[in-house]
Amino acid sequence: KEDSKNCGSMTLTASGGSTYKWNGGKNPNNATNTFETNGVYSVTATDQNGCKAIALKIVNVPPQSSKTTINQTICQGDTYAGYKVSGVYVDSLKTVYGCDSVRTLNLTVVPFPQITFPTINEICNGKALEIIPTLTPASFPVTYKWSTGETTEKISVTKTGAYELTVQNGTCTAKTSVTVTAGKPPELKPNETICLNSSTIQLEAGASGNNLSYLWTPTNATGSTINVTQTGTYQVKVTSPIGCESTRILTVVASPQLELGSDKNICEGESVDLLP
Repeated sequence: KEDSKNCGSMTLTASGGSTYKWNGGKNPNNATNTFETNGVYSVTATDQNGCKAIALKIVNVPPQSSKTTINQTICQGDTYAGYKVSGVYVDSLKTVYGCDSVRTLNLTVVPFPQITFPTINEICNGKALEIIPTLTPASFPVTYKWSTGETTEKISVTKTGAYELTVQNGTCTAKTSVTVTAGKPPELKPNETICLNSSTIQLEAGASGNNLSYLWTPTNATGSTINVTQTGTYQVKVTSPIGCESTRILTVVASPQLELGSDKNICEGESVDLLP
């Protein structure tokens, strides 16, 4: 029978005989024998009448101490044995028999870049928006897969909604998404008809907002105002920073000329109609 296991040894005891003979161990002539090496051992038991019996036993001796080395690779954000940073970690453990076990862990963490998108992701009606992710740092070899099925670094979209991006670095993957919303065109004052009552008149685009761009027709001026000296139709196209456009039309007409009749004298307290 198995009596005990200790670090570096295992003790067996045979029974049923008067004398015993083991084929190994520290006490091969005793009923109780201690082994320090793994193997298959036999014991021959002889009783008082000289009859013999043989038994076999497989012996697995717990090591005095064990040393193991583990090489492990994980993805950034994962953990292994409680560790999540690349490095060499040596831990001393105890087996169920109290034996020392030294484990050396060579841990490699596959880094992953930080993925960001522009703060503003708005699309103008009838136009396309290019979605360009930024990877920091940008030196990692990665592949891209968008929810649209495209595998390019950037995509061009014409509809609002959420777009998911999966970035893969070897066996490690990360997912993120960006939401595209509808952009608002610049707000302009209504179209207007203006009288040219002097030699020069200033026309205003009538837009509210910052960082707007302007284009007047037919003058090709690019300011928020223009000075004109002739009657006609003037159109200004106002564009927001993301490309949304609004148009305002200003029509300049000549002021009517009024002519009064001949001078008239009236007495105090009288009235007279003045007709052009």
